[in-house]
Amino acid sequence: MQTLYANAMIVDGYIYGTHGDLAAIFLKCVDFRTGQIKWEQRLDNRHWFLAVDGHLLSWSQAGSLELVETTPKAYVLKASMEDLLTYKSWAAPALADGRLYLRDQRNAICVDLRKP
Repeated sequence: MQTLYANAMIVDGYIYGTHGDLAAIFLKCVDFRTGQIKWEQRLDNRHWFLAVDGHLLSWSQAGSLELVETTPKAYVLKASMEDLLTYKSWAAPALADGRLYLRDQRNAICVDLRKP
């Protein structure tokens, strides 16, 4: 898996991460034991990941946040928040006490993920 600058997550024996360099970027699910690709989904740009409660919080370098289910069966996008920040959101996301911290080159935000 050619993750370039982003990270990958291992959840229940499967690796979830981006593959690609300066051309097409794919989110892949790969069986950790066998190396078999279970599925892949083309993405518009690179993403950082955090594994949380059976999902991936997927933070794009363009400043958008997605919630993807961690299942080896298929790519399942559950929700998205577009344009939270801007391009060159290259800093890794941080999660603490149910709050997600994100930043681009000029701004930082906190997204409260706790249930009301």
